[in-house]
Amino acid sequence: MGSNSSNVLNFTLNRTVNLNPLTNYTFGTKEALYERDNSVPARFQRMREEFEKFGMRRSVEGVLLVHEHGLPHILLLQLGTTFFKLPGGELNLAEDEVDGLKRLMTEILGRQDGVKQEWGSAGWPKSAPQGQFTGKYMGSISLRRLVGA
Repeated sequence: MGSNSSNVLNFTLNRTVNLNPLTNYTFGTKEALYERDNSVPARFQRMREEFEKFGMRRSVEGVLLVHEHGLPHILLLQLGTTFFKLPGGELNLAEDEVDGLKRLMTEILGRQDGVKQEWGSAGWPKSAPQGQFTGKYMGSISLRRLVGA
């Protein structure tokens, strides 16, 4: 391994992530966000057309970590009764990953009361430790915990 690889590895191994308790946050619902395409074939066709026009597209997903009862939890969006996903989506053409993730997190989980949320580097609003999240995506949705992350 070169020195650059070992620097990245060293940074990764020595990084500390502060987790806030799940009880510090409230959760609600907001208006549904719907998929642009009404079927999987329609989505693939749109993706082919966009690739021809714009080239490769990029996407980002956010991992929301909290703790409860001394265990880390990952919060996932629940779509319907059987599908879970991380919040995120496609980046705009010239958008960088951090700004794009902040935009997508605000669209999916942001407040509806007009208060602008500023996302911190750890993914929670800078106003943490108390926060409010709302989410609705493709109809019925809730944030669920994935235990033992």
